[in-house]
Amino acid sequence: MKINRRMVLTLLCALLLMLVGCGTQADEKPEFQEEPELQEKPEFQEKPELQDESEFLSQVEFSYMTDEETQELVREAMRTAGISDARQQVFFEHADQFYSAAGEYLTEGFRTAYISELPLYDPYALQDAWARAYPDLLGYNCRITAYSLMADFIQIDNSAEKRDEYLAFDLYALDADSSAFLSGQERDSFRVLFSAVPTDNTQDVDIHVKNIQKVWKERGISFENHSGISMISVFLHDKLDENGDELFIGHAGVLLEQPDGELLFVEKAAFQEPYQVTRLADRREVNDYLMGRYDISYGQETARPVIFENDKLLNGYRVNPNHSGSNVSLPTETMQETQGEDSEGISVFTGTLESKKDTMFIIVNESGEAYPVGFEQAPEGYGELKEGDRVVMEYTGKLSVVDSFTGEIISLRRTE
Repeated sequence: MKINRRMVLTLLCALLLMLVGCGTQADEKPEFQEEPELQEKPEFQEKPELQDESEFLSQVEFSYMTDEETQELVREAMRTAGISDARQQVFFEHADQFYSAAGEYLTEGFRTAYISELPLYDPYALQDAWARAYPDLLGYNCRITAYSLMADFIQIDNSAEKRDEYLAFDLYALDADSSAFLSGQERDSFRVLFSAVPTDNTQDVDIHVKNIQKVWKERGISFENHSGISMISVFLHDKLDENGDELFIGHAGVLLEQPDGELLFVEKAAFQEPYQVTRLADRREVNDYLMGRYDISYGQETARPVIFENDKLLNGYRVNPNHSGSNVSLPTETMQETQGEDSEGISVFTGTLESKKDTMFIIVNESGEAYPVGFEQAPEGYGELKEGDRVVMEYTGKLSVVDSFTGEIISLRRTE
């Protein structure tokens, strides 16, 4: 049976990192260490040439927004930026909903940490806490949260082309709870805005920037030149096959400008991970923070991430000089999970069936990493399987935590 080519979580919304918390994890979880103390900056052997000579940002001051003082800081910045009371109410209601379920695992107030050490929480504990409180809700990720705040400042042609295969989990979450949007039309606008952008098979960022701007113009996407607020989008390059490449927004957030010039970057890390606000001095620091999270090396043939502010390349954009030395966990989440492959390209994955739905299931490996699989037609014997079963899946294509499953399920069966 042929499977939907691409299903997203949030990369970043974490891709990505931050792209997706997918419910509970396997019973055997890695032991969570105490929040790390700041260490001396590591030495990196390879440092690609930068666009300027300024030092790349290594530490940030941030908060998970669990305390009233931090929330009031963000609330005031939103008011100043012109975000409506209704949209602010939705944002903080969703934040309170998350913290009522999982806030005990997060620190209060602002703190400073190296970007390479983030996040400073146990994602397994957060995912389990959310699942206990809201077993039928996936929650809200980076894209849903960013658009919910920015919707009044973006014009979109809802009749435009929708290449929304990457948004499968976003739309699944919205089917269960659409409260992030204030009208039914916003769902279509969301699908257009975050649709994939066809691009060239190249690592040339300039070409990708031109393709994004061209396609967004064709889709009627434009942003109000509204001082004090903008949307930040991290585009990731996906090489589908020999017939095409695409760019998709693996992570998104909202940038708020304070009267003194300080910038607040507001984001939702992933579906079942926290809201976060990061204090940054300028757009160069915005770039360095995000490239420190997403511009990592795992031998890819694709381009480095491209960061947009509204519909333009972020002012101060540059690559991460620590590209090959980052200890961010993204490589293990984006690389194909293959436990064995035969000469015909059939891979084998063994794990625990963590979640079982009508059009998707989640399978968890021994390390506790959750891999979502969407399908149009259920595999043979799927109805007999139960959540918690140990299963083996034979498949072709690519299986990953952050990217969508692209391929075909050959078989899915219970194993001892």
